Amino acid sequence: MIIDCHNHVGADLLFYLHGDFPYAQQLVAMTDEGGALGVDRWIVFPFVSHLALDVSGFFENVIREGGTQLASIPYALENRRLMSEIFDLFPEIAPRILPFVIVDPMRETAAQAVELRKLREKYRFNGIKMQTTILQSDIKHLRDRGKVFLELAEEWDLPFLIHSSVAKSDLWAQASDILDIAEENPPLRFCLAHSCRYDKACLDRVQDLPNTWFDCSAHCIH
Repeated sequence: MIIDCHNHVGADLLFYLHGDFPYAQQLVAMTDEGGALGVDRWIVFPFVSHLALDVSGFFENVIREGGTQLASIPYALENRRLMSEIFDLFPEIAPRILPFVIVDPMRETAAQAVELRKLREKYRFNGIKMQTTILQSDIKHLRDRGKVFLELAEEWDLPFLIHSSVAKSDLWAQASDILDIAEENPPLRFCLAHSCRYDKACLDRVQDLPNTWFDCSAHCIH
C-alpha cells in the first residue's frame, strides 16, 4: 500500500491574494491523479491561512491580528468544510482518506478545542496538523496556551504532523523545538514534515526518540 502522507485540500486565501501558486487542491482531482500513479490512501488537511487572521494583509503576505477577520475561531470553518467534503459530498472516496484537522497553537486555542470536540461527534479524523511558519505562531506555545491540543491528542490517541524548519529566520517551526516537545511528551506521537530539511542533528534525534518520525513531502525541492 502506498500512502501519500502530506496533502492540503481546499484553498488558501493568502496564497491566492498574494499571487502564489499552487493555492488550491480539489479532493477528487487529487485522488484521480494520485490513484493513476499508484497511490492507495491520502492523508489530507486544510490549507494554512485561516479566516480568523486579518485577511486585508494577505495581499502583502503580512500576518496581522484584528482588522478584517471573516471568522473568530481559527480553522473552525476550514476543518468542518474539509470533513463535509470528504464524508458528505464524496462518501465513496472517504474510506481511502485519512483526514487530519489543522490547528493554530497560539490563537483562541480553547475555542478551537471546543470546535474540535463538536467535529469529533460527527466525523472521523485521524490526526492533528500544524503549519506555524506561515501563521507566525510559535510551536512552543504547545507548552502553554496550545497545551489543549496535546491533551486532545492523548485523549483521542491521535498523532501530530508538524511543519518543520531549520532556517534561522524561521522563529516559529524549528525542528529542534518540535523534538524538544516530543521528548517532553513520550505518550504522544510526532511526525516532522519535510525530512527535517536534512538536518543531521535533528534526524539523529528522530532516530533516537521512540515517538518521532519524519515525512519526505516536497522531497525533491528540499
